[in-house]
Amino acid sequence: MNDPGYTDEFMEKVSAAGKDWEWPARGQDYSHGLMQLLPANFLKNFITLSNIIRECGEDSIAWFPDTADDLFYQIACVSGEAGELINEAKKSRRGTHTFEEQKTKIEEESIDVLIYLANIWYILGTNVTEVYNAKRAANLERFGPGSDRVDPAGE
Repeated sequence: MNDPGYTDEFMEKVSAAGKDWEWPARGQDYSHGLMQLLPANFLKNFITLSNIIRECGEDSIAWFPDTADDLFYQIACVSGEAGELINEAKKSRRGTHTFEEQKTKIEEESIDVLIYLANIWYILGTNVTEVYNAKRAANLERFGPGSDRVDPAGE
């Protein structure tokens, strides 16, 4: 793994702990057990989606006070940035640029989309974990094993 917080020693500790520790269900608190395993510098490098949302919202207020709370504007910006994202991906797809040439631009544009999504969630006060879990549960029922979905292979 590329993350400096996930050393081989750390992963061995997690693996060993997993043998004796019952891992909680999705969405439940597990920090009490993992915090003992984490390297000292882990939290310094750790960022949560909630932190990103807060930081983006606060930055928007500080840098763009006239539009920071304008929900329609933020949604329109998602669309604009998504257009820029697809434009960069298109260049690779059509063959005028290599993927390697476009990778950084694709990453940057996708982060711009994330920033505006975070601004929307900040304005709405969205609990993203809660909404995501509810949407995922609905999608599992709709598309998961045992659903009535149409097989994309036609079988």
